[in-house]
Amino acid sequence: MATPLAGAERQGSVSNKTLVLQGFVTAITSPKGWTFFIALLPPFISPDYALLPQLSVLITVIMVLEFICLTLYASGGRTLRNILRKSGNVNVMNRISGSMMIALGMWLALG
Repeated sequence: MATPLAGAERQGSVSNKTLVLQGFVTAITSPKGWTFFIALLPPFISPDYALLPQLSVLITVIMVLEFICLTLYASGGRTLRNILRKSGNVNVMNRISGSMMIALGMWLALG
């Protein structure tokens, strides 16, 4: 019996450069991201100081934090993929997820 993630092994490998470019294009074209930054930046910008240095600092901080978060997501995804390659682990995860959904449904119904 094939593991649930056996199809992932048949796909060709993708270069890191391609993955970075794909992630960048996805992030930069996201209207949700633009809305977040438009709402986030104005309170931190002072009209008393030059705009360019303020934006440079804010954008640098945001980009560093974004890079750290995406690196953590990628590492977690890789770890999860390795765990789920064992078919027994997929069944355990499905049972845990199903139990949580049932518990949430009961909580909503009784709450």
